[in-house]
Formats: sequence, C-alpha cells, structure tokens
Amino acid sequence: MGWTWIPGSTRKSVIAELTDPEEWAPREDGKIRYRRTLTKQYKGAPWKGTLYVVYQDGFKGEPEKPEDRWIGVHLLNYWNSKRDGCGGWGYKDMCASMGPCEVNCPLKYLEMCPKIEGEWEAGWRDAVKKYHARQRAGTAAIQKLKVGETVYLQGCKIDSVTLTSKRPLRGRDSTGYMYRIPRRLIDAEKTLAALDEALKGPKAVIGTDDKQKRAEILAQTAK
Repeated sequence: MGWTWIPGSTRKSVIAELTDPEEWAPREDGKIRYRRTLTKQYKGAPWKGTLYVVYQDGFKGEPEKPEDRWIGVHLLNYWNSKRDGCGGWGYKDMCASMGPCEVNCPLKYLEMCPKIEGEWEAGWRDAVKKYHARQRAGTAAIQKLKVGETVYLQGCKIDSVTLTSKRPLRGRDSTGYMYRIPRRLIDAEKTLAALDEALKGPKAVIGTDDKQKRAEILAQTAK
C-alpha cells in the first residue's frame, strides 16, 4: 500500500479515520459484516510515528471470535507543503501479516490476536518479542550501573558510551559527543560482563543477590 495524504488534517483526525467503526452492505445471504477497534496506541514523535490497532471483524448478530482479530500497523507522518500553502497528515496502512519493519508493538496485542497469518507475521511477532526482551534487559542493566561507568551498545556505529545520566538516559562517547541511549541498543551481556570485571577488584564485594540479578538479566537477553 502507498501513502494517503489528507490536506488540512490533524493526527487526531487521521487516527479517527483509521479506527472508527466500519460496516459493509449486506451480502447475498443477508449477513452484515462490520469492523470495530478494540484498542489502539500511537508510538513515535509528535510529527511521525506508528499507530498500532487491534481490529475485531465479525457479522452482526453473531458472537465475536478471537480468531477474527488482527493487528493494524499504520505509519503516520506530517508534511507541510509550500506549494499548496497548507500541511496535513498522511498514513500508510498495513497489517501484521505483511511483516512490517516496525516492531515496538505492545506485547498484549499479540495475545489479543491468537491467529497468525503466514510466515511473515510469525517472523514479525518474533521480532516484536525480541525487541521487548532487549528493552527489558537494557533497563535492568542500567539499574546496575552508576554514572561514569561504561554502557556497551549493539546495532549502531558507536561501540560504547560513558553513562552521564539515567533520567534522561544519556551517555558520552570518546570524542565528547552526547547521545540519548535507546534501551533496545544496549548490549546487556557485554555491559554486565564489564561490570563484573570492574567488581573483581580487591575492594569489591559481590553479594549473592548481585550475582543472581545479573544472571536474570542475561537470561532476559537470551529470550
């Protein structure tokens, strides 16, 4: 699917267009098909992001079935056209069965929609679960660190940063440049291994609870 642009629209109006209830003309057998939104969540910046929606399909007068639910993954973006003299929002509507690249979908949405449509959706769901596992592991690793200690990263050009603050989560690289640290990019295993090495000094005392906590964090990373 391509992009649909709506001049003069707002993010709120576009979300309403994508989530308002729908109803179709009766079929030959007289059944009336409908679609309604069970839940939705927008994730992203004020000018662009992703709208995740759980839809329920069904027929009027018949019980709703969990297997008739599916996840919508809609990209939203604002644009300002100098040529037309106005701006507005656009959207690219997709569903989980297309295997989209966006993977920060709420985990509970996967549980709400038990039916998996093909291998693309199966792969997408795995990616969503891995994303949240990295988020949890990164958060747990940061809780063990102190400002001034090293945070190792993965999936980016910078290997590591020195932690400068936890709220907001930021670090400084070797050149002195400051970065915001997304938790999904934290290499929890390498970060904790470096912390263990630092704790092996003669003055360090590692308690049983600390060892157990680090083992739990590494177990989260492996999921």
